[in-house]
Amino acid sequence: MTTDYDRISQEYKQAKQAPWRIHVEQFTLFELIGDVRGKSVLDLACGEGFLSRELKARDARRVVGVDISQAMIDLARSQEQSAGQGIEYLVSDVKDLVLEEQFDLVVAGWLLNYARTPDELLEMCQSIARHLKPGGRFCTINNDFENPPSDVEKTRPHGFVRTAPEPIAEGDTITWTIFLPDRSFTIDNYYLSRPTHEKAFSAAGLKELKFHPPRLSPSAGEAGDETFWAAFLDHAPAAFLDATR
Repeated sequence: MTTDYDRISQEYKQAKQAPWRIHVEQFTLFELIGDVRGKSVLDLACGEGFLSRELKARDARRVVGVDISQAMIDLARSQEQSAGQGIEYLVSDVKDLVLEEQFDLVVAGWLLNYARTPDELLEMCQSIARHLKPGGRFCTINNDFENPPSDVEKTRPHGFVRTAPEPIAEGDTITWTIFLPDRSFTIDNYYLSRPTHEKAFSAAGLKELKFHPPRLSPSAGEAGDETFWAAFLDHAPAAFLDATR
């Protein structure tokens, strides 16, 4: 991973409040995850802990968040110290993660898109599988395989643009430029095709892989009109995946 999240941790936390992240990304992911009451959950690429905190607030029994960035985990631990939800946060590369427990559910917001090669993707999937109980689920957000970066200015009103080579090929870099009210920052991740993901999931023992389109929350009208959201969904950057072990 080439993006230095230690350097942009505060900016990334702020960017989580963009309307599309609330009304599309978060809404769709939680619809996919479903009821977490009483479940143990591992949150990979947890960042500053937004998803971990929400899962615990929805009565998950145990939540562990893992991120490669020390600064992100410092932010998460600081908020845990204030909120006292009982969430454990760890610093680790997901590919190297070995915990002495398995979980009912593994979630990841934007993890697999940091794999540059099929081998790296397989290592991530293997780590996910070894931390899932038999029959457990994995739910994640990923780059939309059917909507590679193009017409970049069409998402500018939504707070970001994405650029990449065209036509896009395996391993190509996708650069996100994310706009905040007073500044912008960039994140690099990588494109691997849908068949490459299907192969890695299967090889890792993750079954029943399904792909889901983004959905718009019923409350989205508070943050934009129909034209605003139609333009976003036509160029949505996110796909949603789930699988079982």
